[in-house]
Amino acid sequence: LSERSLRSWVSKTIFPYGITLTSLISTPGLPHTSPRGTYFQQGPGPLFHLLKLPKPNITINNSQPMEGEDSLALTCEPEINYATYLWKINNQTILDGDRLKLSNNNRTLTLFNVTRNDTGPYECEIQNPVSANRSDPLTLNISYGPDVPIINPPDSHFRSGTNLNLSCHADSNPPAQYSWFFNGRPLEFTQELSILNLSTNNSGSYVCVAHNSVTNLNSTTTKNITISGKWTLEHSIKYWVEP
Repeated sequence: LSERSLRSWVSKTIFPYGITLTSLISTPGLPHTSPRGTYFQQGPGPLFHLLKLPKPNITINNSQPMEGEDSLALTCEPEINYATYLWKINNQTILDGDRLKLSNNNRTLTLFNVTRNDTGPYECEIQNPVSANRSDPLTLNISYGPDVPIINPPDSHFRSGTNLNLSCHADSNPPAQYSWFFNGRPLEFTQELSILNLSTNNSGSYVCVAHNSVTNLNSTTTKNITISGKWTLEHSIKYWVEP
């Protein structure tokens, strides 16, 4: 079979990125490269056309999953017949596990009961005998929290006349919104609380409430603070001099 005859086949494309079958017979095992891909024939029969693979992309069925509530399906697009799909997370190949499940053709990766540690990044790769291509990395946005807030500084005793500066932080995605309460009464709707020139009237229970607007969850922590009276230099001298 001459090269001219080999190049004169008439083909019909069955799949956009899959296999092309020809109505002609060519030399078995002889590959032919065209701008669209490479043609193979392993023996008498149709001629297989393996196209150069496009760059894949990852689609997800939920753009804002919540920790402990949602499962997530990642799909490698496009669907290509006679191609192999591979998945990586943090540059490590993904295998089936208790919370990770691959579809029969590996094209879809399912994550069950997502956690904040499942953010990725994820990549999918498609391969055939003549080419391979990998997607851009995808990092998941998983909503979680707020965790129990932490109030700083850890001190609980302060002097009258000094200033009190408290900050509250809770691990949360998206970042938490904060509010402060003193002995059950609202004070401020900020992450930091400042009180100038303390007096004993400022002794009591300070509560920080962290709220996540997506998970709609609240988390609180309480700090009991005691304000003691001033110690002047005169009081200190009398204390040490008097028997």
